[in-house]
Amino acid sequence: MLRCSEIDAGLIRYLSENFDMVYDFTLERAIFLHSIDNPPHKDLTCSITLNQVNSTDAFQLTKYGGGYQTEYILEIENPLQLGFSNSGDHEIENGMTNLVLAMNLSLTHTCVLPTKIDFGQNNVKYKPLPQKPAAVKQNGNHFTIEVQDTILFTDYVSIGFGMKEDLDEQKVIAIFRNLQNSDRFKITSTSTIVAANTAKALKEFENAMNSLDRLMIFKHLYNAVELAANYDGSKDGGTDLDKKISALTGADESDVKLWRELYNRSKHVDFKTEHVDAFLKGRDQLPQMNVKVRDCAKTMLLARL
Repeated sequence: MLRCSEIDAGLIRYLSENFDMVYDFTLERAIFLHSIDNPPHKDLTCSITLNQVNSTDAFQLTKYGGGYQTEYILEIENPLQLGFSNSGDHEIENGMTNLVLAMNLSLTHTCVLPTKIDFGQNNVKYKPLPQKPAAVKQNGNHFTIEVQDTILFTDYVSIGFGMKEDLDEQKVIAIFRNLQNSDRFKITSTSTIVAANTAKALKEFENAMNSLDRLMIFKHLYNAVELAANYDGSKDGGTDLDKKISALTGADESDVKLWRELYNRSKHVDFKTEHVDAFLKGRDQLPQMNVKVRDCAKTMLLARL
């Protein structure tokens, strides 16, 4: 939940528009963290610790709890000074979205989400099984009664892991302010090709951070890389695109080729068993691959802001 304490955003807007006054406010919001290496699922819990470095207390992060995600409370004492607008709820929400994206563009393994994941619960009701009748056996003067019954056993295994990562506050602030100045939420038919393609690329990266399936994470990240590479309207593809991405980011060209081929395999019909094998082999590498593609996407996007 997003809260403006002491004075709400509507009143701030009214005062600033009608009385030429500017009021500051405070913001507080829950954010939720998980690892890109191990996206959330029902059988996995995580505890992620973010260490704020290069901090000037522009915002505070307080670890609150764990589970499928690790919950933090984000507090901003002076949003206007940080780079937020006081013009209304919509702008505040966009600003918070940009701040979360700035964090994700600063991190390597941790993904920050503005919402909590809820997998839901299956309501399983066990019904008693019919009992078999007792068997009476006689051996001379000895009687034996055998009672047969069914005992139901269930088990459940949950895996938990912990990790730590540094969050550079000054880097986050610089990226956040660039995002605020990009007007990526105001793309129209009159916007430049560069602005439109950059906004698309940022949205794909954002979608990757919000995805839980490794393949979908990869596809969104690769889309972000390709859009950022051809942000000026160029149409490079194939090996030319591989070389371009490698030259711009320093990523190994053979890795970039593997990403492109896996992306293509994921959306096309397989006609040969070797195509299936290539896809499965690439899919098995996604936990490590997604970290590399994310790093490449970050380099490309930050160069466009």
